[in-house]
Amino acid sequence: MLLNWSNDWIKVVDELNNVVIDDFDYKNGIQGPVTQKHCVKCIAVNQCWFANEKN
Repeated sequence: MLLNWSNDWIKVVDELNNVVIDDFDYKNGIQGPVTQKHCVKCIAVNQCWFANEKN
């Protein structure tokens, strides 16, 4: 059962981006060089799990 559950999810991993949404500061946003030229959308999904389905 666990094996079937894991097939329904994918993890987004950006090997060139070590910044994740946990590094986000709601007061100041993500500042300066810490983003390493990545946009906030890329940072928000990095290392997150999503249902493996269309859209």
